[in-house]
Amino acid sequence: MELRDSRKPFDITPSDLADIIRKFEADKIHLVVDYQHQSLGEGEALAAGWIEGLEARTDGLYSRVKWTAKALQHILEGEFRYYSPVIKVTRPMELKHAALTNTPALKGTALSPLLAARFAGGDAGATGEVEILVMTENLPAKPPASQQQEEATAMLKKLIAKFGLQPEATEAEVLALVETREQEAVAFKTQAAALPEIFQALGLKTDAKPGEVTAAITALKAAHQGDQGKLTALTTEVAALKDRESTRDAEAVVEVALKEGKLTPAERDLAVTDAKRDPEGFKARLALRPQIVPIGDKLGVLKDGGHGSDGEPGPEAPVDRRVAFKARKLADEKKIDLAAATEQVLKHNPELAREYKQSFLG
Repeated sequence: MELRDSRKPFDITPSDLADIIRKFEADKIHLVVDYQHQSLGEGEALAAGWIEGLEARTDGLYSRVKWTAKALQHILEGEFRYYSPVIKVTRPMELKHAALTNTPALKGTALSPLLAARFAGGDAGATGEVEILVMTENLPAKPPASQQQEEATAMLKKLIAKFGLQPEATEAEVLALVETREQEAVAFKTQAAALPEIFQALGLKTDAKPGEVTAAITALKAAHQGDQGKLTALTTEVAALKDRESTRDAEAVVEVALKEGKLTPAERDLAVTDAKRDPEGFKARLALRPQIVPIGDKLGVLKDGGHGSDGEPGPEAPVDRRVAFKARKLADEKKIDLAAATEQVLKHNPELAREYKQSFLG
């Protein structure tokens, strides 16, 4: 690009045009077209129009400009003849803004002269929009569309073969596979970043070979399994110790109850089980129980005369008293001890035995 003033010329390539368009699209704003480059000064700079789109073609970079009504009138009346872009020429290049001017800095075909002639041909339409050549400089021509299609098809076939896809695979399938491979690469990179920490945890060097890593992991698993077996055995032993301790405590409570006459020998095993299951509840129920077994070597008789004065307790009497009465009576008749008599009474009276057990368990 040659300039009309003393500034040095500069080159512009298709890659530069692509950079300009990429920056314009990334910023997502319309660029101003002012009058006589007023935006470069400090005063008021009115907009003559707005650049709403850019496109690189074989003959240069085109902009799509929407003019204000006032600017459009200036152009149609021939008051402004040239369209002058302001470009950052250091790479990556960037189109800053543009101006309507009659004294352009660029030489030759780098400008779009005679704007009014474009409008006169009907390009602007009723909206005041027109495509304007921004710049051009011996740009290489694009290959024909047919050649581009052939090259794209050839590249697609190479990718299909490279990825091991079916020959009839579509472009969408190839792109999907490429995206999958990219995701896998990212995941692999993330996992690889954690390897030094893993090697350190295994006690290995960061350049450890796969065989060394496998051996370290195998040894770690074996040690873990051994520790797990020891833990299981220890847990079982602790549970057995707790069971023996609770059995001992329950037996001690039951023995005291037997000595106090609140339990019969026949109830001992059931009472031990209940005391292990619910120690505090068992003690509470036991506290409410009356003495049902005479204390001492002799059976004795009931305070109300036993089976002599007022007969056997009726069904409304406490069940433990009814069982005790029957057991004493049977013990007297058969000359057996009270424990054996109680067992026989409960064995031959199922309903009484169920009621007795229920009252005992609360």
